[in-house]
Amino acid sequence: MTGSGQTLALYELDGFAALDITTYENHFGIAPNITVTPIAVDGSVNGCGANCDEVELDIEAAAALAPGLSEF
Repeated sequence: MTGSGQTLALYELDGFAALDITTYENHFGIAPNITVTPIAVDGSVNGCGANCDEVELDIEAAAALAPGLSEF
């Protein structure tokens, strides 16, 4: 029920600020913090663009619903 030991993949068209994710997890007591590993496609980089907040919301929602995830 917690996603324990599972890995989740999210397809996003923008980046995210790792510090924002960590701050969210710490504020709501999601411990240990889930490792979020961006995987670049076609030479893209993980940088916040116009939709950065939406990407972070997706990651934070998944962390809240499945705090036992081992990695994104």
